[in-house]
Amino acid sequence: MRSSIVLRRPVTGYFDKNTLVSAFFPNLIFWGITISVIEFLKLGLFGTESKWSTYTGLSPVSQALIFVVFLLWITFCSYLTITLQPTLIRLYEGYWPNVQPFKILQDKMCSSWEHQWNQKNNRDLKLEEERVELEIKKTEDNTPEKLRGILDKIDKIEEERLKIQYELFYRCPEKKDYENPNRFYVAPMPTELGNVIKAAELYSLIRYNLDATLIWPRLVPLLPKNFVDYLQNSETPLVLMVTLSAFSLIFGIPLSFLIGWISPIWLIWWIPLLVSMISLVLRLYAISTLALISFLIELFLKTNNVQSWPLQIHTFSILLAVTLLISNLSYLTAVQAALDYGDRIRSAFDLYRFKILEGLSLQLPSTLEEELITWDQVCGLIYRNYKVNPQYYRYEKNDNTEDNFPK
Repeated sequence: MRSSIVLRRPVTGYFDKNTLVSAFFPNLIFWGITISVIEFLKLGLFGTESKWSTYTGLSPVSQALIFVVFLLWITFCSYLTITLQPTLIRLYEGYWPNVQPFKILQDKMCSSWEHQWNQKNNRDLKLEEERVELEIKKTEDNTPEKLRGILDKIDKIEEERLKIQYELFYRCPEKKDYENPNRFYVAPMPTELGNVIKAAELYSLIRYNLDATLIWPRLVPLLPKNFVDYLQNSETPLVLMVTLSAFSLIFGIPLSFLIGWISPIWLIWWIPLLVSMISLVLRLYAISTLALISFLIELFLKTNNVQSWPLQIHTFSILLAVTLLISNLSYLTAVQAALDYGDRIRSAFDLYRFKILEGLSLQLPSTLEEELITWDQVCGLIYRNYKVNPQYYRYEKNDNTEDNFPK
């Protein structure tokens, strides 16, 4: 199973800026909300003064001790989050256990993406054929009106092709067909995030015959510091959004059930309706349906009984819908962040890939054809210990070479 290039970089510190943003603050916010909700449910939303005096009457030392314990817990959870973030991102990419029902779901989602990308490829080929026909027709029709009409059609075709090619380049992972190196085939992941990241990972393999997931850990230490900072500035939003999406589910679903069961309340009628409309616009139909159920219950089954099942279902449905909506919005934002991050990964290989060869004291190739073979030799040796071809895997001689090796 291939590994992801996300978070495969040097750790500059457990409490640097990136760690604080992507791990510490999410834990601080979600644990703070969770503990606050639990205390509100224990004391009542409008707890009596005698109940709240349990906390306000504590001595300053006791309050400080509680605060320190809370920070220690948040710090521990932050360390745990940092450790689990690579696994979490892999799950969001679509690297799931190869067991049922995950395998069925994975195959179905991959087939859906493959069908979508093949449709776009076919549409691009058809548009190219139409453009060629119009170019031929342009030479035959010399009247200004017809020529202007043909040029307008060509412009529209090129505009549509640019959109399709942008989608294919940034979102569609392709692999070489090794039986026919001039052909490529779609290699989709189950999720959109996985497709975006994998498209960036396979970029160097298609262009330079260089396996990104294999070479990336060896390239990162050789990158200039300003480029590493540039890379981390795009990676942090990606990791943060994936963490927020996961935390919304981990914390939000139990809290939704807990509030709906213990302390349900009727919300203003337009809140579930607004959530339903936003979800509908984003084509999140299950979430939209859930919010609509909450709205209909309030509209037709509203009662003053605080323990009635309609009130409990209403509260649970709308809170669950909001939780899922926040999680999905965070995920969609993570996809956008991944587009920028993937572009910077491509730039790293375009600009600095030869630093690997220099680090291995290998001679640099003089042509693209030589480079393709050289990277094949390097990756084969590192990954499979294949026997190399000395014609391409050649060490670069320097002033110290002859001194170190006897003639």
